Amino acid sequence: MNGNGWIKIHRDIKEHWVFQRDDYFKAWIFLLLRANHQYRKTLFSDVIPEIVEIHRGEVVTSLKNLGKELGWSPSKVRRFLFKLEKDNMICIKDEKKWTHLSINNYETYQDKRHGSETPTKRERNAGENNIRMIKKDKNEKKSLSQKEQLLKIKENLGDLKKKFPSVNVQLEFDKMQDWLLSSGKRYKNYGAFFNNWLRKANENHVNSENEQIFYTYKCPQCGKERKKQRFKDLYMTCCDTKMIPYKEN
Repeated sequence: MNGNGWIKIHRDIKEHWVFQRDDYFKAWIFLLLRANHQYRKTLFSDVIPEIVEIHRGEVVTSLKNLGKELGWSPSKVRRFLFKLEKDNMICIKDEKKWTHLSINNYETYQDKRHGSETPTKRERNAGENNIRMIKKDKNEKKSLSQKEQLLKIKENLGDLKKKFPSVNVQLEFDKMQDWLLSSGKRYKNYGAFFNNWLRKANENHVNSENEQIFYTYKCPQCGKERKKQRFKDLYMTCCDTKMIPYKEN
């Protein structure tokens, strides 16, 4: 690792998950400093030295050695590296005798010229790439927030069933999820959205219950027929007898 020069870190790194833990942030900065800033060949091995090619933005080490440098166990080192790889921050290539790490978007943190020079327009553009990476991470967090909100709604379906007893809340929840998936719509407050969804479902149920239907009634005593519009829960009488609806228009 070259002790001269510098790396660029945009202040928006404070919004990134790696900044939320001091040990993770320290390890990430260490990897950036540890990364080779130009192509070279070096000898690497604990027993029999072998020539290894290291390209710009790459680190050749082992979990054991990296753990010693960070004061971590090899298992903690591996978990951290896997997190970085999952977030597309590094690429990991395990060899028999060493681990090969590549810093993705290395130009974001360093420029080909010597690090002691003042940052240029090109470097500022690289910094903008770093900002886009941070914004991408924020968008992913918003997506997780949506999942968390839907999970919270699912956990509280029992309360919603009490609030809307005439509605099949579970069925409506499934229908809402299918609609969100197919439409691609996004909302800030999914709890409020689902409450409105249930209100509409309840209104449709009430309207269906109160639907007006036209019947033809016939008296079983005198045979008289009458057509009448009525609600489902009403009936007509004739000859002191309940008239029977025998035909629906």
